[in-house]
Amino acid sequence: MFAGTFSLEAAQQVAGDDSIDQWAVLDALGALVDKSLVVAEPQAAAEPRYRLLETMRHYASDQLETAGDGDVTRTRHLDVFVALAERAKSESYGQQQAPMMQRLDLDLENMLAAHAWCGHVSSRGGERDLRLVIGLHRYWINRALLSLGHRITREALDRGGAAGGDALRREALTIAGRLAAQLGLQDPAQQAHEDAIAIARRIGAPQMLADALTWAGAFRMERRDLAGARAQMEEALEWARRVGSDSEAFGSAALALGELERFEGHWSQAQSLAEISLAIARRKGDLRRIATNLINLIMGSIAQRRADGVRDMLLEAMALGEHVTVVYGQVIPLMLCAGLAGLQSDWERSARYEGAARFQFVQLGWPLDNPADRAYLEAVSSRARAALGDVA
Repeated sequence: MFAGTFSLEAAQQVAGDDSIDQWAVLDALGALVDKSLVVAEPQAAAEPRYRLLETMRHYASDQLETAGDGDVTRTRHLDVFVALAERAKSESYGQQQAPMMQRLDLDLENMLAAHAWCGHVSSRGGERDLRLVIGLHRYWINRALLSLGHRITREALDRGGAAGGDALRREALTIAGRLAAQLGLQDPAQQAHEDAIAIARRIGAPQMLADALTWAGAFRMERRDLAGARAQMEEALEWARRVGSDSEAFGSAALALGELERFEGHWSQAQSLAEISLAIARRKGDLRRIATNLINLIMGSIAQRRADGVRDMLLEAMALGEHVTVVYGQVIPLMLCAGLAGLQSDWERSARYEGAARFQFVQLGWPLDNPADRAYLEAVSSRARAALGDVA
């Protein structure tokens, strides 16, 4: 059943059933390893992984089909990895997000195999697929796997049995809209966000409406529809306030509106909203959002030519970024260092940091799609160019 490698825990869950307990699976796996029919692959910082030799895998698959157990075992495999994806959704925020991202790296092929099997499951296949792709959405962003994430999210949404206007579909549509926007697929992104808002309004749940409107507003901001973005973000903040002024929904809405205020040069409002969102993120232990809010505060300070506290915030954001995501860990700090060097009139260093950041964005295939961040970098670049001259 497994694509690529697998863990002992997953093997016990997939191979075990009412008649085969987990200890029997452990004994059987150990015997297969002893006979070199299964390869144990030690991991530097995790439990061992196992892999069937390809000839053995084909033989075992034939035996499973002959016994008539193929479908039920594939469905157990599916349920194991849906459960892992749902764990990833809850653990992709705090201290566990780095090890969870590493675990998903190892099981990516199994996740894709589970997604493919959803199309063959007669009972709740579409629902299972939506749960799977929703759980993985931060993984796609953290690992810059935007095209893959968008493709399987759209496939899950188009899957039979996934058509109901429910909370799962709304959440998957918002994720599809975010990924499409980052890929430059503007029309599909807009349609996904509109569909998500329509479902959220029918259901009427404040948290759902806050989330749908927050990300739809961020998309409008990227398209320079600033009036439309403000209307949706301010409505999102009102719905989030009903959830609670210390809720994740409120922190997310405050972060988004703060980026709009920063883009429009409303520095006081921007910094205030970023500080509110930062405080909520610290209380929730959401490392990624802590880093994002620190970055927003740094960019706002640099844009106002204020260096107070910038270096300390930058060091904290960099330390967090190393454990959180490829983009924040590698690229955004270079942009911030370019601005800090500019504040110190070290223009050559500023230009080198900027060049390194732009090169990393190209290598990752990741667009600098946030207008406020893009405006920050262009301002830093213009000051460096003015100081050094075009030739330099």
